[in-house]
Amino acid sequence: MPCEIAYQRVIHNTKSKRIDLVPQYFFSFTQPELKSFYKQNNFINAYCQLSKNNGILHLNLNVKLSSSVARENYGVISTDNNISLILIKGGHVELKCIKGSRGKTNDIANHTIYALMYELDKSHVKKLRKYEIDKVGIEWSSGYEEHEVYEIDAIMNQLKCMEKLGLL
Repeated sequence: MPCEIAYQRVIHNTKSKRIDLVPQYFFSFTQPELKSFYKQNNFINAYCQLSKNNGILHLNLNVKLSSSVARENYGVISTDNNISLILIKGGHVELKCIKGSRGKTNDIANHTIYALMYELDKSHVKKLRKYEIDKVGIEWSSGYEEHEVYEIDAIMNQLKCMEKLGLL
């Protein structure tokens, strides 16, 4: 996985600095009863991205649902909702949502995108550098769902990139 910066900005008069890595595929999912409708693509596709803004490390998660009425079925993800990263070796990392989403709907393309942000502290980073992620559990306003992660080392690779760039 190449180590690439997607966005970098420094505001000189405030010395504010922000760096976003290129998003990486994280997981996808289609309910069994919908597989006949989604032969080419999955119903849910998610990408993860690490960013650092003014010294604070964030996990950005973009979850795209192939439905313009997803909010009716899934609801919203608010700052009261957590995400659980379930590790392959056992245990989990629980992250608090600091930027939720009501979902941005595109009726023409028939999809809804939830752009979410979770803060990573040093204890989270320590675990996520060491262990791959097996599943991700997302708290929606409609309930909790777990999804198998296909790119089990996606966040680990992004943490290595942040370290390589001298940002950890």
